Amino acid sequence: MSTSDSVLGGPRDISNKSFLVASVVLTIIASLFVAIRLAANWKLPLSKHIDDCLSLIALAFVAGTVAGYDEINRKATDPTIPLQSLIQLSHATNWVGVIAMWSSKAPILILYITLFGIRKWLRTASYATLLVTGVIFLTMASYTTANCDPRGQLVDLSFILSCSNASKRSGFTLGITSVIADGTIFVLPLPIIARLKLPTRKKMGLGIVFLTGVVTIAASTVSANFKWKSLQGSSDGAIGAMLCTIIECTTAIMVGCVPAMYSLWCQSIIISSVYSRLASAFSQRSMGISETSGVSRNESRQPGVLCDGLVHTNNYPVQVSKPWAVEHSDGAGEPGVALANWDQGSY
Repeated sequence: MSTSDSVLGGPRDISNKSFLVASVVLTIIASLFVAIRLAANWKLPLSKHIDDCLSLIALAFVAGTVAGYDEINRKATDPTIPLQSLIQLSHATNWVGVIAMWSSKAPILILYITLFGIRKWLRTASYATLLVTGVIFLTMASYTTANCDPRGQLVDLSFILSCSNASKRSGFTLGITSVIADGTIFVLPLPIIARLKLPTRKKMGLGIVFLTGVVTIAASTVSANFKWKSLQGSSDGAIGAMLCTIIECTTAIMVGCVPAMYSLWCQSIIISSVYSRLASAFSQRSMGISETSGVSRNESRQPGVLCDGLVHTNNYPVQVSKPWAVEHSDGAGEPGVALANWDQGSY
């Protein structure tokens, strides 16, 4: 068994350079999303920045995971690197990656609690998902540690096989957990969005904001598939699985930033003078179409028409169907109170 096979799980499927370039690009894009998120939320009180802080933590651990994977990929083909050193590096990267996976999903669930927390079932489901995934991730990381920590151990073939098998079992369990967690995150807001008293066009737009998580599900599913093949003894796709993990984490970070970006768009960009001038420049083109479809000139010129009726509570776009919903809030602008008046029915 070669060093590469024992640590990476098999021959190199894609080059480390390709992996590194793709991972760095994804991390940079996720960083831009987080920066926009922070810009949208910077006026909020400190107590409202929990999900923002988690996004920053996730971003830092994703960067650490990329660095760890790159180091493993380079050292795995270097015969001068002691096997014990390589196993220690892989062991440390495993913990960094586990924290990155959990912290990248957590901001989305905290966002649900912030926006929809008045609905007990959704609040409970969000907390349960946070807790269960956290426990499973920590348990699997600890299980790998128990079997792969080389300190005080004789690093022989038996140790390598034990570590490899434990890593494969842990990786597959984490992969399945991620798919289930991403599916849960995808489904949770749908019942509330479906029952909003909104025009279909706006309801679809709001749904798209939350349903961008389908990309995360796809990435976690592909990653779980790689890990399943590895568990079955396949030697293909080791670096591909690493890349899918990075895609999964960065996509989750970006999805969690989408509502804040939408809020920034509605509160700042479309009311700016630059946007108004650009909208005016194109208004004449659409005038004939607007009049033909029965839309008034004034309405066709309003750059914020897609944001009409949105009440921005805690800097997130919250649609309230009754004007008195906000007036009867607790005065602190808690979004859950406003959301309670979307519909008088129970969910």
